[in-house]
Amino acid sequence: MLVDRRYLIRREIARGSMGVVWEAEHTTLRTTVALKTLTREALLWPRVHTRLMREGRALSMVHHPNVASVVDAGSCPSHGPYLALEMIDGRSLQSFIVARQRLDVDTVVHTLTQIGSALGEVHARGIIHRDIKPANILVGRGHATSDRLVLVDFGIASLPGAEDVVDRKLTASGEILGTVEYMAPEQLLDGAPPSVSTDVYALGVTLYECLMGDVPVVGSPIAVMTALVSGKGPVPILERRPDVPPELAAAVMRAIHRDPAVRFARVEDLVNACTNAVSPAHQLALLGREEVPGPTARRRFTRAPYVTPVRIVTTGGSADGRSEDVSEGGLLVVTDAKIGEGARVGVRLPLPTSGRVANCEAIARWTRTRRGQKAVGLAFVALPDEARNDIAKYVTLMTGVVSPPMRAGAEAA
Repeated sequence: MLVDRRYLIRREIARGSMGVVWEAEHTTLRTTVALKTLTREALLWPRVHTRLMREGRALSMVHHPNVASVVDAGSCPSHGPYLALEMIDGRSLQSFIVARQRLDVDTVVHTLTQIGSALGEVHARGIIHRDIKPANILVGRGHATSDRLVLVDFGIASLPGAEDVVDRKLTASGEILGTVEYMAPEQLLDGAPPSVSTDVYALGVTLYECLMGDVPVVGSPIAVMTALVSGKGPVPILERRPDVPPELAAAVMRAIHRDPAVRFARVEDLVNACTNAVSPAHQLALLGREEVPGPTARRRFTRAPYVTPVRIVTTGGSADGRSEDVSEGGLLVVTDAKIGEGARVGVRLPLPTSGRVANCEAIARWTRTRRGQKAVGLAFVALPDEARNDIAKYVTLMTGVVSPPMRAGAEAA
């Protein structure tokens, strides 16, 4: 599939209600990009076209190593408007929370340092992100000893100046823009406009979720608003995480305070309060660490981030999910399928280098469930030679590590 006569689609990376992200190659430059287009249904809504182009303008205004960069934008007669974005080979922070339930203090501060720096630059440009959450933070490979965290999805960002007039028109229908569980109380209850304070709140909720394994208030828009009206506050961090330094816990709780006047005035103030509460953070590499601690998590094969839709077939039927990383031994999948440990399943997935669809057999070695989503470590039982060679080539390209020869039998995913 060719978009605008120059972007050759290789595979689908992610799909939402309004947009699709593809891995694509520029046919002349041979560079790889993340191509963002609209779904067939969204093509019928002019305001969604406008939002996509505004996302491109927002990204073009910010130049920061922890913000995804835009390299091109345009419109295709057959596929509509599109953005060509920097390709980030990594996983969402959300997938790490699903798999690990809670993150350690060093990892949380490491995350805040990079994303806080990015958000500070975004605010300096007069932009409010409006949709900060773990799903919009990607964990990619940075330097040899550290990950690079990247803030993405500026689709509903509020832009300065004349753009604000467009923003008010786009929201005049009364629809909720953002994810309610990360929206500040004044937005949900009073209709307050987005501001630096509302972004600080959303970042605070993200930090809370990293530490606690869940957001302060869970549920539908009505359930969240009802909880806010009742005045019931979130569970204190130290009540369930006594290992968290008190000053760090206090800083996160202040960031999600109901009263915006009590919150930090700037994201830089939140970053400083959290980093001052812990020892100097060392470089961390989430992508190089095991999902499940202990001897059962040892891997024989090197894994690499690989995000793509997969189909899982169980005895009860089939379900969709997405892979997060892959190796010759198996893959990590996030899905809502009912899969128990030890279950044997079929997996249908596009191969990372050729794009061909492979059918594999696998066993669920471990599962973790969070808010309806399940992270499953799958170990390949029967992997066709073509699929094994394709995955091995991809992992070597991504990591520089050549996997050892495959031995018979399933390997730990």
